[in-house]
Amino acid sequence: FTSGHELGHCGLLSYLDQNPELRNQAQLWVQLGASIGARYHHHIRVFSRENGWREWFMSVLARHGAGPATLARPDVRPGGESREVFDCPFVALAGHHAYFHSPRDIPEIAVDAERVARFGRALGELIDRAVG
Repeated sequence: FTSGHELGHCGLLSYLDQNPELRNQAQLWVQLGASIGARYHHHIRVFSRENGWREWFMSVLARHGAGPATLARPDVRPGGESREVFDCPFVALAGHHAYFHSPRDIPEIAVDAERVARFGRALGELIDRAVG
């Protein structure tokens, strides 16, 4: 987990500067976008360049009721932290929601805990496969 999203990904970039071997040694980089738990949401886009992850993860999301989600083309560079590891194996979830980065973007208003749990179960499968 890194911080500094709104500051040009300074947390991730600092971490990578301090640990340069991780960029190429990580089996899979995973980005959990801000909207996976949004109560009032638009769809989530899934980004990945790896054929082995793309369709498989979409089916996992569907099986857990996590979505709606669409799969971006493999050449589309995500706007979030995953763009910093675009040449490495990664899966990124990104989207926007009605209160995205606004003063009302607080748990009591903007978060759906059951939606977070559905994505969490799907991401658990992703991590299990990545390390298994």
